[in-house]
Amino acid sequence: MLSKGPFITLPLFLLAILVLVGYRYQQDVLAQQFMVTAVAPCDSLAHNCFVADCTAGEAGCDKTPYEKVTLPARSAPACLLGNSCTAFTCVASDACAATYCSSSALEDGEVCTSPNVSSSP
Repeated sequence: MLSKGPFITLPLFLLAILVLVGYRYQQDVLAQQFMVTAVAPCDSLAHNCFVADCTAGEAGCDKTPYEKVTLPARSAPACLLGNSCTAFTCVASDACAATYCSSSALEDGEVCTSPNVSSSP
């Protein structure tokens, strides 16, 4: 006589996987409960900004200063999710966090700018 153990365990295991996948889909896709990281223009007169580590004039070299912005997907504008924003800025709020350049935040191909602070006599 055959044991019913594998015939019951396998469907329960598959059901558990299906429930887990459905839950993650609901959280990540439908509720947009994940973080989005983007770049935004940075005022190099006021902050240490990121800049691409390349030679000016080199193909694909953009020396425009930028900051890294992290915000929840549900708070991000539609253009940011579609990679079509032309001038996204991080408005100071709880939902948006700007990261300025520091040695711990640098990635390959990036360098920091220093704020150009002019002193008044």
